[in-house]
Amino acid sequence: MNKPLETRLTPEVVRGLFPDAELGPVEGDPPLAPAWRNGELAGYLFSTHETIRPAGYNGQSFDIIVALGADGVILGHNVLEQHEPLISDRLIPLENFRRFLGRLHGTSIKSRRMRKIVPQKVDGVSGATISAKAMGHAVANAALMVGYLKGIIDDSGAGLSIDRYTFEERNWAEHMADGSIRALHLTNGDVRAAFAAQLGPGAESEVALGADDDPFLSLYTALATPPTIGRNLIGSRAFRQVVQASQKGEHQLLVATTGAYKWIPPNHWLVPTFDRVRVVQNGKTIRLAPGNFYPARRFAIAGHPRFKNAARFRVPSNPNFNPVEPWELEIRVFGDRVEDGPPRWVAFNLPYRIPARYVLGDDTALEDAGLKEPRYVGFGLLRESTLSEWQRTWVEQWWSIVGLLALLGAVTSVILFQQRLSRHRRLLQVLRIALLAVTLVWLGWVAGAQLTILTVMNYLSLAFTKADWTTVLFEPLMVILSVYVVISLVLWGRGVFCGWLCPFGALQELLNKLARAMRLPQRAIRFAVQRRLWLVKYAAAAGVLGLAAYSMALATTAAEIEPFKTAITMKFERTWPYLTYAGAFLVIGLFVERAFCRYLCPLGAVLAVAGRLRRLSPLARRAECGSPCHLCERRCAIQAIEPSGKIDMAECFYCLDCQVIYLDTHMCPPLVTDRKRRERALLAVAAE
Repeated sequence: MNKPLETRLTPEVVRGLFPDAELGPVEGDPPLAPAWRNGELAGYLFSTHETIRPAGYNGQSFDIIVALGADGVILGHNVLEQHEPLISDRLIPLENFRRFLGRLHGTSIKSRRMRKIVPQKVDGVSGATISAKAMGHAVANAALMVGYLKGIIDDSGAGLSIDRYTFEERNWAEHMADGSIRALHLTNGDVRAAFAAQLGPGAESEVALGADDDPFLSLYTALATPPTIGRNLIGSRAFRQVVQASQKGEHQLLVATTGAYKWIPPNHWLVPTFDRVRVVQNGKTIRLAPGNFYPARRFAIAGHPRFKNAARFRVPSNPNFNPVEPWELEIRVFGDRVEDGPPRWVAFNLPYRIPARYVLGDDTALEDAGLKEPRYVGFGLLRESTLSEWQRTWVEQWWSIVGLLALLGAVTSVILFQQRLSRHRRLLQVLRIALLAVTLVWLGWVAGAQLTILTVMNYLSLAFTKADWTTVLFEPLMVILSVYVVISLVLWGRGVFCGWLCPFGALQELLNKLARAMRLPQRAIRFAVQRRLWLVKYAAAAGVLGLAAYSMALATTAAEIEPFKTAITMKFERTWPYLTYAGAFLVIGLFVERAFCRYLCPLGAVLAVAGRLRRLSPLARRAECGSPCHLCERRCAIQAIEPSGKIDMAECFYCLDCQVIYLDTHMCPPLVTDRKRRERALLAVAAE
């Protein structure tokens, strides 16, 4: 991807994105390649890599060639290079991501609220949400940048502007219903009352007024700049001519009336301005000049009234007129002339504001302008439009976050109150099985929050390359779990995560408990052999991390030593070699509890090394442990207790079985001896 763009735009790539087009020279910064068809500009080819330098899951860029039509429509894409750890034929095929990004095809970059053109559903790529959304945003944002650079989008994007691009076929009644066209209906009585109130008793209109209840006029107005309004009103051909003749910043205004009152002067080309209609906004008047007047004798829209006077006005770019803010169309009704006196009139105002559907801009700007009702999330404390994409993801998953926090709270409580719980053996067993089941089923299979050695590699890569950490924030459960693991490592070591919060570890232990219930034989490994087997996982971790420093692609392949993706992330939906590998460890685990965790897990090795920083050692021991007593050593299912009686905290999973024995006066030999001594003493006292 670091080679020149022209070398990557092979004939195959160009044909796939712009069939029958001829590619022009690559120019500019970022580099763009124009595509020509029959002598006309068809669009542009460019890469996300040079355009916006995107960052994927591991902070590395990816090279996606994007085809953008000259009209601003995303025509296609071609993923040339990516280094996402979960994209491979063995995990999530690249074809799934191509289909996911294909949802952007046919989308105009001129459409409303560009952040919403990125697909939100991640069906087919649910195991790699971060990668999918990062690639989707890369395609969309690169297309937007090119759109601004090439003038396809003429709005700066900083505020609000009229949607000059979207068209939807609608009739007169539909426009009236949503406020696209506004109306003011006046009766003769309304006009008489206005003359009497404003000009005094006896003042009359210049036109004869009939009965009070009879209609005087109906005034209609609309901002006809949006195609959905203007094109429906005057027809596609006429509207196209209007757009082609328009200058930048101009707007089109419809003014039409029914009734006998005439507001168009007989010789309109001779007057300096129209004195009977004008636009008023924020107390300032925008006068309508004859040079911008175009009489409208026919309308293309279905269901319109039969107008007596109708026209389209061209409103030139004017700092006093903001089309997205409220304005009023004022119509004056002149009265009878008073001898030697100035003309007299009464004014009626028709308020108008363009509906929000025709306004482009982000939600925050729309809400600030009163065009959209703010939506509050997070228990009503957060305004959704002000949140970034990753913050929205956190809000969308807040129930899952609450569930994870509850699980972490429960595990923390077990560790903090272990001495009390260890006095109740059955309660602790039930609690442990329940928490392991939640970890496996909900945290692993449902929420997909399985930490792996890839997680460590990703964080290390982001730290050393100073890449954008925002990408990892799109998976809130993984972030929260990772932070908790770091804290628990400092406090208690490896065992809290590996023993309670690892879904694959939970799967192994639950299967082993089932095997024990079925009385399958359990195999103990001699301590001398076990010490050597422990070293294997450290070698595996060193190998994977060492490869990561050389090549993330090779390291990703080597990380398959973990069966986590097969058993947890992909829920066993993989090809038979991976199923066989994962299944082998699960079968071995029926006879040697947590065999993979103890001897081969590279993530466990990394956590064991980091766990040496722990500040607390809450597991209690006695002087008799190891000499002469070896009960805990023999009962420890994962053999984390040395013959000397010392607990190897790098291998301990905090199952608390040893603490149950430690506090049980009928199991722990020193306590049994003390209890029997007290009982004999009591008997001796009773005999006396």
